[in-house]
Amino acid sequence: MFDEFLQHEINRLALPGVAVAILDGQHEVYADGFGFTDAENSKPVTADTVFGVASVTKLLTAVEVLRLAEQGKLNLDDAVESHIPGLQVARHSSMQLVHLLSHSAGFPGLDSRFKAAEFGDICHNSRNIRNACELIDYLNSSDMQLQTIPGEFFNYSNESFCLLGGIIEQLRSTSFADTINGSILAKLQLDNSMIGCARLSSHKNIAYPLVSANEKLVQQAFWDAPLFYPAGGLLTSARDSASLLSHLFGSSQLLSKESQNKLLSNVIAVPSRPVVGVGYGLGLEYRQLDADNTIVWHTGQRPGISSFVAWHVQQEIAVSVLSHVSDAPVAGIGFELLGKLFCQECFIWPPLVSDRELVPTMNFDGQYTSTEGFDFEVVTDRAHRKLIANHHANAKCEHPEPIFKFHDATSGTVGTQTFRIFMDGYPGRNSTIPVPVLALDLRTFSRNK
Repeated sequence: MFDEFLQHEINRLALPGVAVAILDGQHEVYADGFGFTDAENSKPVTADTVFGVASVTKLLTAVEVLRLAEQGKLNLDDAVESHIPGLQVARHSSMQLVHLLSHSAGFPGLDSRFKAAEFGDICHNSRNIRNACELIDYLNSSDMQLQTIPGEFFNYSNESFCLLGGIIEQLRSTSFADTINGSILAKLQLDNSMIGCARLSSHKNIAYPLVSANEKLVQQAFWDAPLFYPAGGLLTSARDSASLLSHLFGSSQLLSKESQNKLLSNVIAVPSRPVVGVGYGLGLEYRQLDADNTIVWHTGQRPGISSFVAWHVQQEIAVSVLSHVSDAPVAGIGFELLGKLFCQECFIWPPLVSDRELVPTMNFDGQYTSTEGFDFEVVTDRAHRKLIANHHANAKCEHPEPIFKFHDATSGTVGTQTFRIFMDGYPGRNSTIPVPVLALDLRTFSRNK
């Protein structure tokens, strides 16, 4: 049932390598690899091949924060100021730890990832940011202002999880990598999983990132920046990552039932999503299709990395789909696998909306950028409104210039991403001259003036 579908998708999308695992509890329903780990097509992908999974790591950071809460070392509603008194934007603010976990602290898109020191530079007098303390200094020196009041609006923030990593290191008195590798991954016997690349040399079955250069795929090393380990430092296999979810939400003693339920909660709406029952919790997205079908999941994207892990709450099914190229529609593949497993056509991502290529009367054409490195242009051409990615590969979808398809007057899908437009700017933020805000997938962008 799965082989034919997966091979068809891999051929259609020209993906060089994909690994998939589906678990029912700890019972393996399906696990296999397709394609090759390298550009030379010499080593086959298996369900145990190690991939980078980028932002899927955020689930582990959330788990460790919940473990600290169970041990009485913090509370989710603690003021961020009480743990990070040096962070200026958190002083005398309503910002709480739960806001960092749910990307609702009010942070704008930031450029810290371009300034993060890699592992080899940590012991040297690097000018780049090596740890959370240096990140705090950098944020203070940049005169960063919050986009919105904490807790009121979602905007994806890697820096929020970098700061949480700093809190974990402070309370555990050891590095984030050592904490997660020892207390979670080793405890669950996930032998093909690790934070950072320090232990990668003992593994031979590795799918390094493949990036496009001169119309061919070129292998790159994993980005190995310890500051960003809490936001995206996990390396794992499809089998291990599916097993992780089964352990977390199954019979494992890693978290109490109360903490498991917190991970499965819907904390805040994601503004780009055009359907109800969709939001973000603590390191996981949330989607309730109906009373019998609730999915929590996360994706990861980085140059040469596409990842998707999901947990079906009622049926206790874990799914993992990993690839080593950018922008592979792994979420769409993963949801369709769930649909085939349960014979349900509603398991579609992105959500189905009208096929109308509608151009509403409002005009939100223009340039949308952020210091995080995203650069988009919205243009109306021959009665179609299109999204053009100028400098960031993550905006590329099914074709170079995806068309906006509207679910209603302000939201819908564009390529494989969801969107919503706020013509009067960020909700709850007064402005004398409102500037349109484009919510695109998990991020938001103001139109350039």
